[in-house]
Amino acid sequence: MTANTTAVLERELPTVREDPDLIPLEKETSINFTKDEDRAQVFTAERGLTRRFLAHDLFDTDALLLKDGSRSDSLQDVDTSDTVVGVRGTIPIGCLKVQASARSADGHAPIVSNADAVGDAGGEAE
Repeated sequence: MTANTTAVLERELPTVREDPDLIPLEKETSINFTKDEDRAQVFTAERGLTRRFLAHDLFDTDALLLKDGSRSDSLQDVDTSDTVVGVRGTIPIGCLKVQASARSADGHAPIVSNADAVGDAGGEAE
């Protein structure tokens, strides 16, 4: 187990689900940056990616989208009864990498490493 995985395991994440009111086409993920920035802007409404970004040590959360339609600015403000259905934030561009070869699976969540290591029932396998 790596030090980063240990840190992820020790971090308590809120309940994260996909918004059942959205169709798959609406459950998007975007990663954007410009040449003069050192951080990428991230938005995702996908469960696996939301969990992985929230667990990433270098991800800075700007907003958490909650199932009831409200938003929260930080994990500390999310109540245990809340369900997160999306996240907006930033991550250092140095964390991003396009590989020369394709991953063995086309799932979206493995784009961000070391997440879902906190493991909850029904979580996506790595």
